[in-house]
Amino acid sequence: MYTIVVSKKNTADLNIKQRLLENFSFKETEKSFDNEPIYSFKDFELLTIDKEPLNADHLALHNSDFFIFASRHSSKAGIPALTCHPIGCWGQGTLGGKTKKLVKSSAFLLRNYFLSLLEKKEKFSLKDYEIETETTHHGPYLDTPCIFVELGSEEKSWKNEKGALAIAETIMEATSLESDAEPVIGLGGTHYAIEFSKLVQRKNFAFSHICPKHSLHELTPEMLQQAFDKSVEKPKRVIIDHKGMGKEKQRIIEMLNNQSIEFEKLRKLL
Repeated sequence: MYTIVVSKKNTADLNIKQRLLENFSFKETEKSFDNEPIYSFKDFELLTIDKEPLNADHLALHNSDFFIFASRHSSKAGIPALTCHPIGCWGQGTLGGKTKKLVKSSAFLLRNYFLSLLEKKEKFSLKDYEIETETTHHGPYLDTPCIFVELGSEEKSWKNEKGALAIAETIMEATSLESDAEPVIGLGGTHYAIEFSKLVQRKNFAFSHICPKHSLHELTPEMLQQAFDKSVEKPKRVIIDHKGMGKEKQRIIEMLNNQSIEFEKLRKLL
């Protein structure tokens, strides 16, 4: 069972929830969570929480195979965006989650969502929207696999019904843990994983966890092993954004060599 999670505290979440209820045959069940009814449709259930998603560790009380957070994306620039990303904290858990704890994710689901969002941008003529895969960041911390798919990046966009429907349709149509792509871990680059996203579009790769340049100083052998262990598909190698690793480049490459982890430079693959 896939559990779609929305927060009643966020405009974007409630917008996506409404699009799900209007466009798909969800039925209210007798079950509830956080005093809100749970809806069900095929292999999905729709659950509303009364906390910010980043702090929703209490979802551990709910039995599910996979949590899909349909949520808001915020940025200072306020650029309209549809994003998806894995979760966890490479360092301090300042935005929910637990310090130095990643949450299990799916490279295939992340790839499927990203490619679907690109299609929805065209379908709904969301010309001003950026479609992005973000790197691994923020909470909550759960033992159940999770992924975030988000509508951003400010109030006007959070209320955009076409943007919300793009998210809703992506969840309902592209939720699959199947792919013939190669699952990998990404290291380096920007928070919005621009170069890794190019690789996903051009070649048959799927990224599970991605540690960006600004978090590489937190990357230890133990954290790297977590990235492998907390990937549903169990990747075999790492793709590095060699030009986007800053002063951590040599240390990270030595770490990979010392652990006998196979890696490839992003530029060679592009």
